[in-house]
Amino acid sequence: MKIIKKLTSFVILLVLVLGFVYLYQKYIGSNLSDIGIDTSRNEYNNSSDNYYINFAALIIVVPIIEELLYRLGLKLSVRNITFLILGALYTIFLFIYPKNLNYNNPKILLTFFSSIIIVYFIMKYFVKRNYEHISLIYARKFKMIFVVSVIVFAYSHFTLYENYNTFHNLIYSPIILFPYFVAGTLYGLIRIRFGFVWGCLAHMIWNFIALTI
Repeated sequence: MKIIKKLTSFVILLVLVLGFVYLYQKYIGSNLSDIGIDTSRNEYNNSSDNYYINFAALIIVVPIIEELLYRLGLKLSVRNITFLILGALYTIFLFIYPKNLNYNNPKILLTFFSSIIIVYFIMKYFVKRNYEHISLIYARKFKMIFVVSVIVFAYSHFTLYENYNTFHNLIYSPIILFPYFVAGTLYGLIRIRFGFVWGCLAHMIWNFIALTI
């Protein structure tokens, strides 16, 4: 009975938020270009050779990674906090890394993942040394931490848009990224109320609907 109640609450919450975002996209988001807001997105290679691989990655792999980076840290532990810091650093990296890097190059790919692992353990050591102080911050400022996690998650998607680094787009970024702010809030609430796995499931369902509608 408890799992049925949890599942029902989960479905209702997800349907309500998805419905709200759908209406926003239909009546507002799709018309932003009419008022001079550029919502053009970068094009990616979706040839038949890699379409299904990319689709599976966006439905399964990406949600799990993003939930690890942006929502795991909403529950207090050394590991969880480390992932949240890593997520913030990754978002910054998306804005500053050279765009001509070729990740098909094994050396660059190895360097990238090696750097992530090294940074993770450095941050974990830092969190361990300051865990008591960080725990007090969580106790006193958790709402702020939650809001920051939503903002960082939303802006991790800003580089998906063309000309994201222009002043004009930066000014209008809260409007452009509004669906991601809503999504980040939803996943965070689900993470806190239902658990990490449920947050991943909601994220997977959202991505599936976004790619198929």
